[in-house]
Amino acid sequence: MPAVKLKDSTSISILVSNLRFVLVLCLVATLNASSLAQKKATPVAASSSCNRENALEILEQQIAATKTFDDSMQRIAVVIRVADMLWPYRNEEARASFIEAFDLATNDFKEKGDEHRREGVGLVTNPPDQRYTVINAIAKRDLSWAKKLTDEMLKDSQSEADEGQQRCAPGKQDCGENPKYGKLAITFR
Repeated sequence: MPAVKLKDSTSISILVSNLRFVLVLCLVATLNASSLAQKKATPVAASSSCNRENALEILEQQIAATKTFDDSMQRIAVVIRVADMLWPYRNEEARASFIEAFDLATNDFKEKGDEHRREGVGLVTNPPDQRYTVINAIAKRDLSWAKKLTDEMLKDSQSEADEGQQRCAPGKQDCGENPKYGKLAITFR
């Protein structure tokens, strides 16, 4: 094969571009051939365990597993999510789960009240009252039930406030200390 004599830079650039074209063409042909050589995957049939009843059973197992949670806020959050998913299929079980979440939130509030949480160094947070979180989730499904729970909660708060007012009525020397109301050092004279 005779040597090619190139006269100027234009012919060199044409030769380089032709060489690039040939390399790209070879690369495409190689990739195409390798993809054709692969076997076509046959579609996998859906598993018999992948149905609605099994999914609902898994949700019920999740509720049972929450009983091992130490953090009540996390437990309430999971129970709310599961109850929300159960609602269209098993309404009574979803209602029972919402009731469980509300009872947990009520007990948590009675134990801790509106106490602040220490989250690391120098960060203090005031987590939301979980009773309202549960009521909000219930309101998405049954507004009248959420209103009833809210009214009950307001009545309980009013009765606690009345009890605290009677406890520290004028004429009493000292209100004392009660975990519900905190330390009160009010002296009436």
